[in-house]
Amino acid sequence: MGEVAINASELGINDPLSHLGQLITRGEEAIIGIKEDLETDIAERLTETPFVNYVSFEFTSDDFVSAKDKVSMKSMTEKNLQIFAAESAKNPNLRDEFERAEIEAHEVAKLVAWFKNAPIGANLVFESLPIGEEQTFAISRIYQKNNERHLEGCFVSLYSSSVGQFNKFRETLCADMPACLNEKAMLQNNYEFYEPALTTPDKFIDFYVGVYDRLLQEQTGKLYSFGLETDETKEIQNGLLKVREQPQQTAIYLDTIKALASSNGKITPEIMQINNSLNLGYQFKINQGITINMARNFISDVRFNIVSVIDKAPKELLNNLADSKTGQDANFAAASHFGEQARTAGETYASNGCPEYGRSSTTESESANDTGFEYNAICQAFNIREKLDNFGKPKIGVCRINNCPSRGDLSWLPDKTLVGGCDICVCCHKILGKGKSPEKIYANKKQKEEKRIREKRAYENKKLNDQKKVADKLKASLSDEAKKVA
Repeated sequence: MGEVAINASELGINDPLSHLGQLITRGEEAIIGIKEDLETDIAERLTETPFVNYVSFEFTSDDFVSAKDKVSMKSMTEKNLQIFAAESAKNPNLRDEFERAEIEAHEVAKLVAWFKNAPIGANLVFESLPIGEEQTFAISRIYQKNNERHLEGCFVSLYSSSVGQFNKFRETLCADMPACLNEKAMLQNNYEFYEPALTTPDKFIDFYVGVYDRLLQEQTGKLYSFGLETDETKEIQNGLLKVREQPQQTAIYLDTIKALASSNGKITPEIMQINNSLNLGYQFKINQGITINMARNFISDVRFNIVSVIDKAPKELLNNLADSKTGQDANFAAASHFGEQARTAGETYASNGCPEYGRSSTTESESANDTGFEYNAICQAFNIREKLDNFGKPKIGVCRINNCPSRGDLSWLPDKTLVGGCDICVCCHKILGKGKSPEKIYANKKQKEEKRIREKRAYENKKLNDQKKVADKLKASLSDEAKKVA
């Protein structure tokens, strides 16, 4: 299930299976990157808790690659755009998020052009305000040029955000900044900030957040920290630091994906123990087959419990849990207790950084104990609902029907899809099952489409010619009238 089904399934943004896929394909070397990604993800889910996250990048081949985990900024934004395009096609309500992803996809090119000419210590600022009701704060992506080869990125959350508030904020930072009408315009109109006294990232972030909070204070007479109302005694802690102080909680998550990765696609005693210790309520049985949604939902629920502890547990309790003498049993007990409280209170802990895609909203109850559970998991990954007779063992390959749409437009580099034992894809297999020829059907479709395009062009040309004739006639008529007047 792990190697084949996860590779076959489209792993969307914040998909709970992403980390499991990384662990299966890369082994233990993936753990450090997974842990860091998890910490940032949890910090973004905490309610009314700001976070500041620094990421170093290396400039190479007109791209920026993260120094720690070697992730390409260009490929990451391009993949993000592809996922949003697919999701918005299925859900029109995500159109705004797709348009935001389109704008963000151009950030790398903007950064490259700026980086090549910017002075050392200069900052390029992109401000992404919340769209709709899912997000509660703005994300500022701030990049500072350290030298000709290195870029320091800082991601800051700011509460009490609005277009009007950020217009005032920008006017204070840069007097010549034009006002923006909406959130998308705000993101598109990024800006450079350079001050010789603020040429280290921490100094600029302190200044940047300080200006934002001071503007709010002038408007309301109250004190703010990262846009959150506070007072002289209340401490506003960086959510990312708060998460990193609880390694025993993140260890629960790492144990979960390790147990799934080594399970061979079946429920093991280790998975049962995690389920029971966290009181998640799954009715598992030993050797029960694990399907795609079961793995997704299980990982996501474990993460939910961990977030609930860090969000709701009193500071004294968190300090006790962080004490290695307390033991992991206490951390499991806390995750179980606060997870149940959060669910009862209706908390969702959705990611405020990015929407979460790829997780099914349906509850799965099938046992899948038969020998076909791997086949069922693959079919689920490809959204195949009916049984395919004589399909053979599913695998990832190229459909052998030459004009099949799944092969893509490049004959010398055909795309891969789900094929059966005879190297025929699902769609072609269905057509053959009805006693018809896929090649003839696709050829007829192509001919009809080409005919439709020709007819459309002929109609448009005729329309243009008719318009030209009318224009020539009108021009001649006006010329005759002019002669008569003369």
